Order: sequence, then structure tokens, then C-alpha cells
Amino acid sequence: MSSGYTKSVDKSDDIRYSVKEHSCEIWLFSALRAGATSMAIVYDTVGMAGTVCNKCGEWKPVSEFHRSKRHSDGYKSDCGKCRNTAARERIERPVEKTPTISPIIDGKVCVGCEEWKSIDNFSPLSWKGRPLGNGYRSRCKACSNAQARAKHAANPESYREKARKYIESRRDKSNQYQRLWRASNPDNVRRAQEIYRKANREKLRALYRKRRTANLEHHRAIGRKAYANNIEKRRAYNRAYRKTHPEISRAQVRDRRNHKYQADGSHTEGQWESLKMQYEYICLRCGRQEPEIILTRDHVIPLTQGGSDWITNIQPLCPTCNSSKNNKTIDYRTDWQPSRTPNAEAHEDP
Repeated sequence: MSSGYTKSVDKSDDIRYSVKEHSCEIWLFSALRAGATSMAIVYDTVGMAGTVCNKCGEWKPVSEFHRSKRHSDGYKSDCGKCRNTAARERIERPVEKTPTISPIIDGKVCVGCEEWKSIDNFSPLSWKGRPLGNGYRSRCKACSNAQARAKHAANPESYREKARKYIESRRDKSNQYQRLWRASNPDNVRRAQEIYRKANREKLRALYRKRRTANLEHHRAIGRKAYANNIEKRRAYNRAYRKTHPEISRAQVRDRRNHKYQADGSHTEGQWESLKMQYEYICLRCGRQEPEIILTRDHVIPLTQGGSDWITNIQPLCPTCNSSKNNKTIDYRTDWQPSRTPNAEAHEDP
């Protein structure tokens, strides 16, 4: 056993030995093929076939060499690792591109709309930095966009699937880009969100209701925490809102009372205004008239006695008479006699 040899055989059967920095037994791998001049494939001590790479000069098994029909031993002379390194160096090597020089023309006829248009309406056309033809596409930008939209409309699912695959393949990079874009364009983001909310108001409300109903206690806890953290601010806002919107505040109070006593029915502001006009804006108990007093809704059968909130159970009374009636069932409408007064006519719409 020597320090290491590679057996090489040529046509004249002369055997040459060359010492290498690896240990192997001297085995003759195979006979020379027709037309071949030499072979340098040997077996190592465990019987594995291999050869020496021309690039790195190392002995490696044949599994690390690409196959080649042009070589006498059936394998490339360079190992796969050396070939990949050389390929990466070629790719990373800077390439000087030939500058694109487009012919100078004023315009051309579009093959889509068959109209002559200035060259600004056409996109450049080149291959490997060199212009093709006259350097511009045959369709104008408007026709090219229309053609692209038609293809998209004919098969939208295919384009959506391509977009989904593209996004999935680079999701992290896309998310990072979107975060940076939103941070640098807050006005555009806010405008887009407002447009979307206006266009999908009912859809968003249904989604919020579903989400809240599915986890009601969680959302209530969030609301209570937010109110506790901003209690003074909320109270100031509510006071200012009640002053500027008194009718809405009164309606909210009535709704809470109806819900508390589980009253049946409801009525609108229009029905209440019609009822006041019907009784000439007069309190049915004391006879005073608006604007001397402010009429309030009184339930003939009180809500505490099982009365409804339909307009048929409502009569107009001033605040004093409404409080005096309390929770008694008294119908003042039966004693009312119509008498057209100037004040009543003043309340009518022109």
C-alpha cells in the first residue's frame, strides 16, 4: 500500500503513476473507450469510483460530477461544486448594457383603434437593451390597457390565483413594504378607509355585530375599561351633546324607559308632531298652549301599568300636568273640544 496513486491507462497500455494527497488502492476501472486517449477514474479503499477535479485538484467520488457524453469517462472534468462557483461568479460579474437608442419618430398608427397618435401614447419595446422594430409597441397605451382588462375579466379567478401565489411566496417582504407605505402615506390610507367604510357600511356593521355577539363579555369589558380611563372626558362630551341635541337625548331616555318596562310598540317624531297639531299644541289638562309651555308625551295607560308606546296611547300634556297625573290612568282627550286659535295656526306649516 503506497501513500496514494491514481492509475492512468492509455492506448499503448503504458501505465503511469502520479502521487496524490489521498490514499487509494490501485485498481483498473475499465478499458478505454474507442477514440479515448486516457482515463483517470480509480476506486478508493472502500470500492467507490471517483476522479480528480481539474479545478480544485481534489479526488472526489463520481456522484459529485455531472454526467457528460462528450467526455471519455462519462463525467465532466470539473466537480459540481466548482462549476456552481464559476456560474455564480459569472452571474455576479457586472455586465455593461448597450444603451437603448430608439428611432426618432413623431407617431404611428395603433393596430387596435387604427388611429394615428403621437409617440408619447405608446410604450417602449426592447429586448436585452436594444429596441425592437421602431422601438415602440404596436398598440397604444389605452388599447393595451383595455386588452389587459378584457383578459382579466374573461378569466378573473386565474389572475386572483396567480396574485395569491405571488403574495404567499413573498408575504414577509410584502407586509414590510405595506407597513412602510402606510406609515409614509397616512392621508392616503385614511382616505381609502373612509371610501371603503362608506361603500360597505352595512357589511361592516353586520361583521361588527357578529363579532360582538360571539364574545359579548369581552367587548363589554373593553367598553367599561375605556369609559373608566376617560370618564371625565366622556361626561363632558355627553353634557355638550345633550345641550346641542335635546330631542335625541329625550328620545334615548324614552327608549330606555320603554325597554325597562318592556313596553309594546313605538312611535315616530312625525306622529308626535301630527298629534300636537291635532290638539292645536294645547295641554289637554290645563289648556295652556305652546310656546307658553313645552308639551311632553304622556301615556294614557302608564308604562308601569302595562301601557304601550303606540301613538294611540299618547296625549300631549305640559310637564306640570304630566307630573301631577303620575301613574294614574286618565284620558284627557275625551274632554277636549277643538277651537281654532291664532297660536295653533301659527304652528302649521305654510
